[in-house]
Amino acid sequence: MSSASLYGEIPSGVTSPIQSLNEEQRAKLEQFKEIVASWPEDLIEDKAQADEMAMYRYLLGLQWQLDVASNHLKETLEWRKTFRPQDLRAKDFESVAKQGWCYHYGFDRQSRPIIFLKMGRDTAPDTEENRLLKYKYLAYVQEKCISRMPPGVYNITWVVDLHQANVTLAMCQNMKDMFVKLGDHYTERLARVYVMNLGWGLSMIWSFIKPFLAKSTVEKYNIIKGNDKHIAEEIAKGLDPAQTPKEFFGQVDYNFDIQKIIDEESK
Repeated sequence: MSSASLYGEIPSGVTSPIQSLNEEQRAKLEQFKEIVASWPEDLIEDKAQADEMAMYRYLLGLQWQLDVASNHLKETLEWRKTFRPQDLRAKDFESVAKQGWCYHYGFDRQSRPIIFLKMGRDTAPDTEENRLLKYKYLAYVQEKCISRMPPGVYNITWVVDLHQANVTLAMCQNMKDMFVKLGDHYTERLARVYVMNLGWGLSMIWSFIKPFLAKSTVEKYNIIKGNDKHIAEEIAKGLDPAQTPKEFFGQVDYNFDIQKIIDEESK
């Protein structure tokens, strides 16, 4: 089975945001390159993790504070050498992924890869072992998206359906901790989050979590309320229905199958 049938066709690239930098920003980017060039060669196993676009992401995500951005990138490169998200494979967490609660398929209208979360399918017991496996799985899915980004694209769109999700305050806290931890090493990878079926109780939990998130992060969340027709219309503003699974109001007959992904990765 081809990668396109598993994850959707990769679109053409977009204009790099680096081209629109002002003089001050470009000067900081050049200084960043000099800092990275001074680091030990074995720190950077994959040049793409410390290329011009990576430096741009860290500067953008950390308010163009050069020292903070360079330290943060260096910490991420050290984390990648030990955690090794680039080596993760679907078979490593089949037990928590097979329900299909989280998967990558298709690209949004800005050519950004999409991650879909169907939280009602997450039925794995809430154990320390499973939380670690889910953390690894979320890193794996992001790595898959990053590997399929067309030129000029650097971040990811998330679509989250909370219908029938067994969401508690403790679970939200665990999920928040996981996303914050991942966010530390996937700086400025989050483009947009569409959240649907956020019930009254979950709205209260969101109100609890929101103050702990950066304002720039909160602004990326689009909480969609209303009937299915309204939700579909809102989703279609950012996602092409022709690239979206039917279970998220699109037109694609897509069924997540972890075994097909495992088979494809074993070739």
